[in-house]
Amino acid sequence: MPYDFFFSYRRADFGAQMKEFFIDLSEEVRKLRGLDRHENIAFFDQENIETGDNWDAALLNALQQSKVLVPLYSPAYFKSEYCGKEWQSFHLRRLAHAKQHGGSEPAVIRPVIWIPIRKDNKLTLPGNVSDAVKRVQFTWKEEDLAINQKGLEQMVRIKVNNTQQYWNFVRDFAEELKDVIEQIDLQPLDQVPALADIPSAFNVAMPVGGPAPVGKQGFRRHVRFIFAALDPVHLGAGRNPTPYQDEGGADWKPFYPDHQRRIGPMATHIVSDTDIDFDCDQIELSKDLAGAVRAALKEGKPVVVFVDRWSLYSSPEFQDIFREFDGQNFNNCAVLLPWNPGDPELAANKQNIDQVVADVLRFRSQYAPSSPYYCKDVGSEEELRQTLRAVLNQIQAEMRRVAPVRRNVGSGIARPLISGPGGVMP
Repeated sequence: MPYDFFFSYRRADFGAQMKEFFIDLSEEVRKLRGLDRHENIAFFDQENIETGDNWDAALLNALQQSKVLVPLYSPAYFKSEYCGKEWQSFHLRRLAHAKQHGGSEPAVIRPVIWIPIRKDNKLTLPGNVSDAVKRVQFTWKEEDLAINQKGLEQMVRIKVNNTQQYWNFVRDFAEELKDVIEQIDLQPLDQVPALADIPSAFNVAMPVGGPAPVGKQGFRRHVRFIFAALDPVHLGAGRNPTPYQDEGGADWKPFYPDHQRRIGPMATHIVSDTDIDFDCDQIELSKDLAGAVRAALKEGKPVVVFVDRWSLYSSPEFQDIFREFDGQNFNNCAVLLPWNPGDPELAANKQNIDQVVADVLRFRSQYAPSSPYYCKDVGSEEELRQTLRAVLNQIQAEMRRVAPVRRNVGSGIARPLISGPGGVMP
C-alpha cells in the first residue's frame, strides 16, 4: 500500500521519545492532508511489519510505495547498513525521477537531526557517507536553532518546558512534507533490486589516514543469515508441510506448532534489538555454501546458518552441501539447528536425525558445546535469542583476535599467521 512517508531510524535509538514524535508527526500530516484517522499514512516497521512477514520484502515494498523518506540522523544511524540501504533505495528512485522528467533530483529525503554529530564544535555528517547524502540539507532552517544543536530527541525529552518550540517544528515540518507529497509524483522503480543487492549509502571508504579496514569493509556489527529448510513441495512423505510454507528457507517456522513465527523475521528482530544490536542481511542457500561464508569473511561479516533438522535428514542434496562445508574451517560462521522437541514427527525420528546430523556435520559436532563453532540445537525462541547473542559476540571477538596486523619490520612488512577454529593458517 502507498504511504505518505517512510520513517527511517536505527533501532538502537528507538525509545518513548521517538515513538512520541512519530505519532505527533503522523497526526499533523494526516490533518493537513485532510485524511481519515483509519488511513495508515506512514510506514514504521514496529507497526507495519507483522509477525511472520518477509522482512526484506516488506521493507522493499514500503520503500517503493512511500512518497517521502524521513531519516532520523544520529551517530548510530550512520553505522547501520540497513539504514544506508533504505537511504540508497530512496535515492535510486530520485535518480530515476530526475532522468525521466529532467532537472535535479527531487527533495523527497527530509532528514531530522535526532542526535547531533559534531566535529570541531560544528554540526557535520560522518566521513563514510556518499556524496548524495552530503548534498541533502540535513539541518532544519538556520543551523544554530536548538532543534539542530540539541537534536530532536532532547527537544522531545524537555517538551514540557519547550512546548511551543517543539510544536512549531512539528507543524512546520509536517507542512513541508505535505507540500512534497502533493507536488512530487515519485514513482516506484521499474526493476527493483533485492535489498541485499542495494549498496549502503554509508559504506563509502574512509580517506587515507582514517581507520584501517579489516578485510573488504572492516568489522561491523553486521551478520549474514542463511536459512537451510526445504520448500514444502520437496518434503516428501512423512512430514507435515505447514511449518515450511510458503517456500521453506526464511519462511520456515522452526518452533511450530507452539510458535508460528517465521525464522527470517524472527532472527532479524532478535539481532536488531538493543541487547544484541546487529544489522543483518540474508542470502539463499546454494551448493557453494563454503564460498558464501568465505565471501562474508572477506567483508568482515559473521555468518549464522540455520539448519532444519528434518531437511538435513531427508535431503541428500542438503547432506552433500553441508558435508563439503563441514570439511573447511571458518572462524566467522555458526551453525544452529532450531527445532521444537514437542514436534511429534521430529521426536519420533530423533535418534535417526541425530545420527545424520553427527555424520554430516562431523567436525562441528566435535567442538566443545560452549564453542561458537559447535552445531547447536536450539529448542525455543528465548533460547535462540540467548544463543545468537553469545555466538555473535564470540565470533566477532575471534575474528578480531586473528585478523592480520601489519607491522613495520625494517623496510619490510611482517606476514602474520591467521588462526581459525581448527588450527593455524599461513
